[in-house]
Amino acid sequence: MENGYRVTENEIKSFLVDLQKRGRTRSTIAQYRSQLLQLKKFLGEEGLLNNARLAKWKGFMQETGLANESINARISAANSLLAFAGHREWQLVQSRLPKEKEEAAPELTRQEYLRLLQAAKLLKRKRSYYLIKVFGCTGIKTGDIPYITVERLRQAGNETIVLENGSSFTMPVALVGELLQYAEETGVCNGPVFCTRNGKAIDRRIVWSSMKSLCSVAQVDERKVTVSSLEKMYRTTCIGIDAMVAVLREQAYAKLLADEEKIVGLE
Repeated sequence: MENGYRVTENEIKSFLVDLQKRGRTRSTIAQYRSQLLQLKKFLGEEGLLNNARLAKWKGFMQETGLANESINARISAANSLLAFAGHREWQLVQSRLPKEKEEAAPELTRQEYLRLLQAAKLLKRKRSYYLIKVFGCTGIKTGDIPYITVERLRQAGNETIVLENGSSFTMPVALVGELLQYAEETGVCNGPVFCTRNGKAIDRRIVWSSMKSLCSVAQVDERKVTVSSLEKMYRTTCIGIDAMVAVLREQAYAKLLADEEKIVGLE
């Protein structure tokens, strides 16, 4: 029988109370709570935690494309919970992951992106299709998915979606229409468009598995199919379009000046 520490909501609550007594800020405690609830969800109903399972969680987070700093913070939170419970023997003791460089995200080409969409269409996996499309057309993060709600899509003025924290992003008007139709087809009348059967927004694990499930059919390297890779592809595409527009603007202006010169220029 596998040994370990059983993580429960009551154990997490006791740990958070202890943090409060030790003077931790409200935001820090909220962050610990979020991280530990994610761990509990990963562990499943059994909730058994040991260093082997912590290593698996770490590997899972790396595969989902989570930033190294975020992974380090989550492992640190788990180790702190184990220390509080008196089970340091189950801590994951190893060197911290280095901070990532911008170039760390693997390159996903536009052609590979289209193959992923084609695979989702072939396999009739609409959720996977629209997740790939949303990330590829907006450059948003995984954490923004819960804020793509039916209400926000209906209220989207000038194709702009405003998030809870006041930030916003632009979504193509055609995609807004597609998502509203998808919500209608799946019986989602309000709340998150991408949700579970009980109406809760899907989590990082579901996003990850939905996208990875297309790799084989699309013949795209799994390492490339991450939210960060799709974001980078979106940024690269925007830069390329801006460059083409700049060239066209210069050409149009040069033609305008040439035409005017023919009319009012001095001989």
